[in-house]
Amino acid sequence: MDRANAFFAEQGWKETHVAGKLYFPKPILPDGTEDIALVSAADLGNMMERMLEGTLVSPSVSRKMMQIMAAQQLGRFSPAMPVRRYANTREPLPEVPAEGGVIMCNKTGSLFNKVAHDTAAIILPDGKKATITVLTATKDNAKAEDIMKRMAAALYESLLKA
Repeated sequence: MDRANAFFAEQGWKETHVAGKLYFPKPILPDGTEDIALVSAADLGNMMERMLEGTLVSPSVSRKMMQIMAAQQLGRFSPAMPVRRYANTREPLPEVPAEGGVIMCNKTGSLFNKVAHDTAAIILPDGKKATITVLTATKDNAKAEDIMKRMAAALYESLLKA
């Protein structure tokens, strides 16, 4: 985790921090409080942009990350677009999706069961690319999911018109 947090800092992601393993008690800080994991929409968006550009670590690592994320079966944005999932992460991801489809490489998550997020790199059949990142802070998960779906639909429609 120290290496991961150092990498985040090196990349300029000042609002991203991992704290302990998932589902395990978090480390206690010197002041006696529990360390917490953090992430911001700006940092997530920058990560996705760099991955889509092929500049996150390296072009080959960026592409492998996209392959893995394109197999993600969950996604708050997915219902708004004709997403084609690529479940075999060992096969190279196509440069553009099959006609009528969208490649969506996304990562969903939540923090403290209060903040829901989804971030995605999107590739349309004509090769247009975009990223979308949304974090919500509401106890109403259905409302958060609806907001994310509507935002993704608006992005998709604007890409089709551009």
